[in-house]
Parts: sequence; C-alpha cells; structure tokens
Amino acid sequence: MKKFFTILFFVAMVVSAQSWKQATEATYGPLNKLFFVNANLGWAVGSKATVIKTTDGGETWTTPASEMPVTNSLYSVYFINENVGFAGGSQDVILKTLDGGASWGKLKFEGTGGYVRAIYFSDENTGWVLSSTSSSAIVAKTTNGGASWTTVLTHNGGDIEDMAFYSEGKGICAGGGGGVLSIYYTTDGDNWNKGTLSGLPPVYTRTDLRGIYMTSETVGHIVGWGSAAAGLQPSIHAKTTDGGATWTYETQAEENRTYVNLWSVTFKDENNGIAVGGGSYEGSLAVRTTDGGVNWNIIDPPFGFTLKSIFSIGDKVWICGSGGGLAYSTDFGDSWKLVTPMPSTSFYTIDYAGNTIFAAGFNGLVAKSTDNGATWTSSYASVDKHCPTIQGLFFLNSQVGYAARNNRMVTKTTNGGKTWTKIFPDTSWTSAVNYGTYFVNENVGFVVGKLGTGTSAFYKTTDGGNTWTKKVGTFADHLKTVYFFDENNGIVGGRNMVLAYTTDGGETWTNPTVNNLPSAYSDADVQQIKFLNNQFGLAAAEALLKTTDGGKTWDYVSISIQEKNIKSVVIVDENKWYVVGSLFVFKTEDGGQTWTDVTSPEDFQTKLVYNSTLDGKGNMWISAGSSQLYVSDKPVPVEKESAPVVKSYFLDQNYPNPFGEAVPSGQLSTTIRFGLKKPGHVTLKIYDALGRNHFTLINKFLNLGVYNINFDASGLSSGIYYYSMSVNNVTLTKKMILIK
Repeated sequence: MKKFFTILFFVAMVVSAQSWKQATEATYGPLNKLFFVNANLGWAVGSKATVIKTTDGGETWTTPASEMPVTNSLYSVYFINENVGFAGGSQDVILKTLDGGASWGKLKFEGTGGYVRAIYFSDENTGWVLSSTSSSAIVAKTTNGGASWTTVLTHNGGDIEDMAFYSEGKGICAGGGGGVLSIYYTTDGDNWNKGTLSGLPPVYTRTDLRGIYMTSETVGHIVGWGSAAAGLQPSIHAKTTDGGATWTYETQAEENRTYVNLWSVTFKDENNGIAVGGGSYEGSLAVRTTDGGVNWNIIDPPFGFTLKSIFSIGDKVWICGSGGGLAYSTDFGDSWKLVTPMPSTSFYTIDYAGNTIFAAGFNGLVAKSTDNGATWTSSYASVDKHCPTIQGLFFLNSQVGYAARNNRMVTKTTNGGKTWTKIFPDTSWTSAVNYGTYFVNENVGFVVGKLGTGTSAFYKTTDGGNTWTKKVGTFADHLKTVYFFDENNGIVGGRNMVLAYTTDGGETWTNPTVNNLPSAYSDADVQQIKFLNNQFGLAAAEALLKTTDGGKTWDYVSISIQEKNIKSVVIVDENKWYVVGSLFVFKTEDGGQTWTDVTSPEDFQTKLVYNSTLDGKGNMWISAGSSQLYVSDKPVPVEKESAPVVKSYFLDQNYPNPFGEAVPSGQLSTTIRFGLKKPGHVTLKIYDALGRNHFTLINKFLNLGVYNINFDASGLSSGIYYYSMSVNNVTLTKKMILIK
C-alpha cells in the first residue's frame, strides 16, 4: 500500500468542513406497496423510485438497484417469480426487471397520464395494469410481457383506485374519487362489467374504494373511505359473493367502527383477513375479521405511520406506509415488530437528560441515543391504539419523561421511552393540542397548549398525573411553552406575544414588562423559554428576549447581522448563547453585543429546523425535518495536497486500517484520502453495517484536486463501518474496521 500519509506536501489553503454533523436521517421515504413471492422474498416500492428488497422475511431490507431509470414515485409492484417483476408509478411509468430488482428497464405505456396503481400478471406474458387520474381510468392488458398494451376498460367521471385478480381473467377494480363510486368486474380479463353496491348509508360525502382482495373466483372484499372530521363517516367495508357483480355494505358494531381511510386488505383464507389504514390521531390502524368480512375488530399495530399496504402468506403479515415504516407479524396481527431503523418524521422537540438524547415529533416517533449520538434506536409512543404527534418533551432523568401531544394527550415513560402510559385524557378533537410540558419532580408538573383556535389551556398536577387542575382561556391566545423554577414560580409563553409569570403555582398570572420590542414583533409567537438559573433566561419569540429577574421584565436583544425568525435558544452561560431558526444558528459570546453566524447554507439539508438542546459535554443538538438531527462539532480540516492534475475520481483505503485502541497504533482516528477530477459538491459520510449514517464529514463544494481528512471515531463502538464519497453523480465506497 502506498504510504501517502508519511510524506505530504500541502498548499497554504486549508478548507474547513462544516461545523455541524448530521447525526440521523430517515431510512426511507414513504412506502406505498408490498409484494412477496414466498415467506422470505419480497419487495416494497415508494417515493422517488424507491425499490427495496428482503430475502429474510422482512427482517432486513436492501436497495438492490444501484440506479433507477426514473425518479417517479412508485405505487404498485408485482413479481411473477424471484426474477421477473414489474413496478408502476406516476406519469404512467411501468418498470420491468429480469434479475430480481438489481436492474430495471422502462416499458412503453400510454395510459391516462396518471398513476399506475395496480399490476397483475398470470404468467411472464399475460398481465393487466390499472392507470388512473382523479377523473378517469383505464385497465390495459398485455400478452407479450409488457412490450405492448391494449386497453380493455375505459372509465370516465372519477378515479379507479385498486385492482385485484384471483386468477387469470377473474378480476375486480374499484374507485370512488370525484364523488362517483365505481366497481367493475371481469370473468375473462377482456370484458368488464359494472357492479353495484347496496346498503351504503347516506352519511358519506365521499365513497373512495381503496383496497381490494379476492379469496376465490366469487368472493371478494373492498375497504376504503372513512373520516371523523367530515361527520363520523365509518371506514367502508363491502363484500361480494358473485365475483363482483353485486356488493353488500357491511355495517360494523358501534364499538368496532373506525373513521379513517383503509388503504389495503388481505386474507389468509376465506374467513380471516386484515385491513389497514390510519390517521394523525390513530397512527397505524388495523382491523381484523374472523367471519369472512362481516365483522371487523380493531387490533393495534403500535406505530404512528399510516399503513398503505399489507401482504400476507399464512400467518406471516407485512405492512408498510408513510414515513418509510416497515413492520411484520408472525401471528396474523397479534404482535408486531418495527424493522425500519429510522422512520421519516419531523422532530419537533429534543431533550437531554442522564447522558441520553431524546427527540420526538410527528406521528409520535421517539428517537433515543445513549452514546452521544453514535447509535440510535427509534420507536413509536403508541398508547391505547392512538399515536398522536409529540410537540414537547421533558425528561427528569434518563428513565422518567413526559410528552405533550396532539389531541390533548400527555404521556409518561418510566423506562427511557420503551413504553408510555397516558396520564391525561385525550380527545379525537384535533383542535385540542398540548405543546409544552415541564415537571419539577415526578409529582408536580405543568402542561400548556390550546383547546381550540386561540383558546389557551394550562394544566397542573401535584400527584404525578393522576388528577389535574385546569385553566382555560386565561390568556389572549394559546400557549406554546412553559418553564417552572419550582412548584410556585414559573413562566408561560404563546401566540401573539403571550408572556406571563406566576408566583403561586399558576393560580394567578402577571404580564411582565417587555422593553424596546419593535412593533413588528408585537404579535409574534413566544415559542420557547429557557433559563440558566432562577434569574437569567432567554425567550425565542421570533425575536430574542432576555430576562435577568426571573421573567418579570424582558429586554429585546437585537441580532445586528439581520433579524431572523428565532425558534429556539440555547444558554451555555450568561454570555454565551445560541439562537436557532430555519437554516441558521447565531452565536454570541459577549451577552448579545456581537453575533456570529455559525452555519453555512450546506450545513442543514432541510429548511425545517425546529428545536435545540445542550448535552452534558457541551455539544449543541438541533432537531429538524426528515428525521434529521444535527450536532455541533469543531471544524474538521480538509487538507488539499499539492498534487498533479487528477485524471479520475478516487477514494483510497483509510490508513491505518484496522484502527483503534486494540491495534498496535492505538489511535482512534484514521485518515481518508480522495481525489476529484472536476469541482463539485462533495459529501463524505460514515455508515455502519446496517446502513445507518453516523457522521457526515463533508457536505460542501470543493475544487478539483486531492484531499485528506482525519476521522475521529472515539464516539463509535467496535465494528465494521463504511465511508462513502459522492460527487457529480459518482459514488465511491470503502470499508473500515474499528477495534477498541
């Protein structure tokens, strides 16, 4: 091996890499459809031409294709055998693979110009596809493996949302968008006839039929539209026993009615089936029948993502959906295992306690790290078959924590987020939201939010959440944040510059004096309040406010570089603070007299930055959209060699390798060398063996040349890792070994 590390000549210029490391990212985008050819081998498709594959029954998933011929979102997938398969997506895209998904080609197909929502093949030559827009649909047939297509059904005046076949020629398709309920059936695959549905109650404003399954040539099931917001419209269940010609609406007992969209349905035999869907309050929802679809009972996949697809083989069941969530059951829905390492969500809140970092947000996802962000676990805080969004977190220590949530819910964990219990009654009313919580100890705690638009809500418990006192409408608008020094003294903030303090535990409130606030901020939202001690604090109120008397008076602090929409603050000491908003972090080290922008445009890969906290080592953490968490870090020097013109892109093996405390060198750092034949935006990331991104070492534009970067792995455990460089549509990856 060439020992480039022993003699290096450097030009004078040193390029500094970003001072923020991306600690987490979403594993997948939304997933729309599943298909398995046996109990081990299956595929899922989703947004941005995502195709993932499992060979171990859904335990682990890989991306078999290094590149795809399109970027369209995919909504349907069907495999004839382990090699030959099809996927369909937006803009009438149909893809075909002959090698199990390792490579794909695009087929010529002219449908409606909309979405290819369903695919079925009876053999390698004969197949049908459903293409639909919001106002029209066609079913097309091929007899030559997709080389050419013939339209066998044309539908106008609404969409068709799904299609299912029991065998060649025996199929059903149905829809209902646009206000037109439509069902068609065929007995030969070429001629399609209209079906009818009887017994549908008059309560429905929409009748979208979204999922179909046939258990025989004559028996089929449809599930679809449901809504609580539009006047308690139950999820649709319907059944046919004559191949789709006539259908019966199956009315459910009141205690079993669900009011969400059901997107997909499967049966393992003529009696036992599961249908799935979900919503922002319910999270993942599934209903199960044991009597052939007449009665459906709610079961509880304990996740927060909306389920878009279900597939079963015997008792083994797989589900996928929004946020890239993937899970499976081996007992036909009695228990479930989440297998997506990091589902996609917006992390609205973040907290640090007892050497543990917690982040949480949309659909109730909670991410946790006990090793300074080197590794993460994620789970959904589902309680009583509901999983509303988490707006605020507060942990007393690494085990005991509280979550303020949508639908007025408050939950508590005593085991570091493994399980949660409800300590405040929730409601299906979506206008009731709890935004912030603060507990002085396990007995005394406070929660703030709203009960409706503009209606403030303040709750207090003195017995650990068993009972609560409440004050509704006390403030001019709803509350967003709360901070208490002890049982009696605290501060709240909210919309339209609501700011108040109490000295009697919330019985009475006093408006503080706010000095020099520009009129442009008179109706700004107070989004976060933090204190260093019982006197000194900061408030993120789109502008920045400071108090030195425990919140009784506040002073406007100007950030002279430019005014920003400040969402969060971090206090290191009375002079050193950070303010955070979308795509910026400003720092002061002199009590706000001068400010430095400590970000560059490429630091954050999302504009949706929400919250921040400080860990025990003084590192600053920022929560953002797309399951992204960022941690502050000292700039990593990227050193450019004085070298001849580079003729190709290259990524050398790191040196030393292996490295770590248990190898002769004893060092916990290693050098990575790479070359660029053209300038471009470079990313250099560190992944573990499961594909999880642990560090982003470089994320910026670099000129052509040869570069070296030193990677410090002190925060990682022993194991095999991969480092991957991407630039100008070129990706190079190598393996490194860390031994501690």
